[in-house]
Amino acid sequence: MVHGGREVKFMRVEEILKSSGGKVLNEFMSKKLVSEYGISVPDGFVIEDGKGFPDEVDFPAVLKILDEKVLHKSDVGGVMTNISSREELVKGISTMRSRFPGSRLLVERMVKGGLELIIGTKKDSTFGTVIMLGMGGIYAELYADVSLRTVPLDQRTARDMIQETSVRRFISGFRGVRISEKTITDALLAISRLAMELADRIDSMDINPLIVSDQGAFAADVKIVLH
Repeated sequence: MVHGGREVKFMRVEEILKSSGGKVLNEFMSKKLVSEYGISVPDGFVIEDGKGFPDEVDFPAVLKILDEKVLHKSDVGGVMTNISSREELVKGISTMRSRFPGSRLLVERMVKGGLELIIGTKKDSTFGTVIMLGMGGIYAELYADVSLRTVPLDQRTARDMIQETSVRRFISGFRGVRISEKTITDALLAISRLAMELADRIDSMDINPLIVSDQGAFAADVKIVLH
């Protein structure tokens, strides 16, 4: 028999997956999905075209275009950061709507500080689902400092992945930045579970950056491509 809580979780997961009108799950729903597996995400809300936003907004905030067709938002001017007031947000919304007419927008609390990592998964015709860990942010593709494994992961394998990348230097502290090995390990195991349980639904996923600090780990951007 399926445990009640687990069954409810999979009902929510199914609703999230069905929200996509195509092969790409939008960022807001992608974050809802990873949060179902224990990955923290910034508080946020969606602004529909032509509509306003709630009275309560956590500043500083980030404003993004929410469009499944735009995977690299920063490359096309689809991201504004460090918004510190309602006036700035109103101005930013106006600018975004002029750049991307008809698109929905995403407003989130800005996560500041911490180390930027990338965790990703990809279906491979030979090896099955492969999971990746490395240094994240805008330079992730440049440095290609990553470790790869097939899922499922266990604790030891997750720790090995950390040790195989520059991420390990921050476990004991480097240039004033120190992060918890357990926090990263827990995130890897959570994404491993997601990739295993939804292997027939998800083709690839990138969390970049996953911002890790002494306050935990937050998925600041998530991209999910469906089968």
